[in-house]
Amino acid sequence: MAEVTIERWKEAQSAEALYWRGLNAMELLRICSEKPIFLFVIGDGHCEALFDNKHILEIGVGPLGLSVASFYRHKDRIRKLVKVDPLPRVKLSETGLSNENWAAPFVQWVDGLTNEGEYKQMPGEDLDFVEAFDCVIIYNVLDHVRDPQRIVSNAYRALRPGGNIVIGVDCLSVIGRLKFETYIRRAFKGSILAEAHPHTFLPSHIKRMMKLAGCDDVESYGVPGLFHRWLGSHTRPGFIGKKH
Repeated sequence: MAEVTIERWKEAQSAEALYWRGLNAMELLRICSEKPIFLFVIGDGHCEALFDNKHILEIGVGPLGLSVASFYRHKDRIRKLVKVDPLPRVKLSETGLSNENWAAPFVQWVDGLTNEGEYKQMPGEDLDFVEAFDCVIIYNVLDHVRDPQRIVSNAYRALRPGGNIVIGVDCLSVIGRLKFETYIRRAFKGSILAEAHPHTFLPSHIKRMMKLAGCDDVESYGVPGLFHRWLGSHTRPGFIGKKH
């Protein structure tokens, strides 16, 4: 996918920052429910192979620092977790959640999750890790960034031989993508939907980027059938590629 301009990426980041600062309990519940669902799509057996006794890097965790790895049921087996995001760290107490006392126990639990691992502020395009991790996670990220291919390539470079890239990203149908690019971007200009998503993808785009980065074999999970890929609503499948 083509790189967008710095100006367009800054617009997307500004929309993201506003989104996170205005976070409420219902939206936080949605975010927290999506991550274990994604791990379910990948499957328990794959998660054990990907995470157990491994050094993990997650690219694009959001400024809360909420990692997919924190929802792995055996996360105590993870040896190391490093999380990166281009936005400065935001604490839950600095969001709209500070006014929702009814959700305080839930917010306190999530706050503990956000503090797991090590948070580094940097864009995924600027990563300079070389063969430092066994698994790199890129979840709900690639449609928000400046240069998706560079991020996937940097993730591959960060892997040790035998390591895996795990990608989860919203994929549209052919008709849905056409509608988004020709209508929604104009009709909803200024909204979080249009501004925070510089890119849109089909499942084939993700596989192509992973192969360009160096992955010989790419497995996909949760990709719908042919009819849905042409006419259906968006999905968030998983893709796993190995570094040989």
